[in-house]
Amino acid sequence: MSFDIGTAAGAGQVSFSAKGGSTGGNGGSIVMSSAPVNIKTANAINASALSGNGNGGEIVMYSYLQSFDPAATITAIGKGTGKGGRFSAFHSIMDIDILKFVKVDGGATVPTVSGG
Repeated sequence: MSFDIGTAAGAGQVSFSAKGGSTGGNGGSIVMSSAPVNIKTANAINASALSGNGNGGEIVMYSYLQSFDPAATITAIGKGTGKGGRFSAFHSIMDIDILKFVKVDGGATVPTVSGG
């Protein structure tokens, strides 16, 4: 038996979030160990900062990722100068475009480093 994660009707009505506060703060941590999961909707799992200069949180999946619907995302995004979060999966992941479904970007004003 599998476990559906998403917020749309018929998508399991279950989502996970550990977001920063409305006036600042970092995203939190989400650790999941369950039956195989199907990610159904955008932001089905979200550990993002919401405002200020917060860092994205951390998402750790011990569950087998069985499927991702086309609109599905897992996010741990920073805000302002905050760093992007982390995503780890310790089980076999099917052939997916991880850059499309997992978003761990830094905030819009993260300083850039010019190399040399």
